Amino acid sequence: MISVEDIKPAANRLFKTRDGQLVLGHLLDKFYDCRLKDETLVRQVGQRDVILYLKQLLAEERHV
Repeated sequence: MISVEDIKPAANRLFKTRDGQLVLGHLLDKFYDCRLKDETLVRQVGQRDVILYLKQLLAEERHV
């Protein structure tokens, strides 16, 4: 299994590129910065958790 410590720098290298910033921005708009709807709340919270995890990976690497 790949460790989180191996993933952090890789995620930062990926999302620092112009394409990576474009994709991350799209993911944030679609799954994190959107309104939650009652009928799909559980799925939407799960999607936000994935984006939050990505944001945490990127934030932790910047503080090293």
